[in-house]
Amino acid sequence: MLKIRNLVSTLMVGASLTFSTVSPVLLPVAVGGILVTQTACDKNKIREARKAAFRIQVVTGASIDTTASLFERGVLSKEQTNKIAQSLLKVNHANRILIEKAAAMTEDTAGNRAALFATVRDISAAIKELKDAGVLGVKNPDGSLAFDSAIAALDTALALIEASLAAGGN
Repeated sequence: MLKIRNLVSTLMVGASLTFSTVSPVLLPVAVGGILVTQTACDKNKIREARKAAFRIQVVTGASIDTTASLFERGVLSKEQTNKIAQSLLKVNHANRILIEKAAAMTEDTAGNRAALFATVRDISAAIKELKDAGVLGVKNPDGSLAFDSAIAALDTALALIEASLAAGGN
């Protein structure tokens, strides 16, 4: 399992936080706590979208560790683990691009928000690919709860990003 985590951690360069000892049961608690902290009153909509993108980064990091843990316990096959890990890496990569683009923007304008929407579509496609990789079909109760919670958290954070970028300007 350490080899899988090391490989995935190497591929996840730029992730702000990983839970190397996270239990699949604890992932929903961590994810719920992260999403509750989302502020809806930030007047800078690009900064608000970037905050939600950081939540996606945390969820993907925790999901990578959960995937490795479930593989080690024999819940996921090697093929499932690889598909899920590759999908999570795509989510993380597209999300990192959004974070970097948003950080480089000095003004919250309708044009800047519109420019970020292409990256949002990439994140959305990667989350769909993650769902298609079979995470919603995991039969183990711990794994099912962890992945269902992670998908819900990713969908919620993505909706927050979309709502932030679609909102009226300052």
